[in-house]
Amino acid sequence: LARAPSCPRALLLARPQPKATKIQNSIKHPRPHARRRAGGGWDVYVKGGRENTGLDAIAWAQQVVERGAGELLLTSMDGDGTQKGYDLELTAAIADAVPVPVIASGGAGCLDHIAEVLESTGAAAALLASLLHDGVLTVEQIKADLQRRGVPVRPLVPA
Repeated sequence: LARAPSCPRALLLARPQPKATKIQNSIKHPRPHARRRAGGGWDVYVKGGRENTGLDAIAWAQQVVERGAGELLLTSMDGDGTQKGYDLELTAAIADAVPVPVIASGGAGCLDHIAEVLESTGAAAALLASLLHDGVLTVEQIKADLQRRGVPVRPLVPA
């Protein structure tokens, strides 16, 4: 097993999507990409975070929830791939603005980052990729750490 990294000062979510058209899925399960704007706030980006729509991320999140979104997978393009931690301010702002679960994405670099986003922002879950794909952490290590911290997690189901 790879040794878990530590850092100074949160969970894999995978569930089957119901059968639906591509358009229905984009409304029911939106995946906003947001980037901090120079004057404050965040803009919504599309095409993998390459194209700015000019839409305010918080207003857009509220709008898609009003149209029926059941959860939001929120990716901070500022943090994505950096492993310097999730954008806590963005995640908290979106989680506070909508009544549906928000899944934080973009920036996980260690166990502390995962716990921090779950404990301090209102996020229902945290997505991480590199730490698992690169073998730095395992799902077992993450869940054990979160349980130790008192963060509720689903038990592992034996394979």
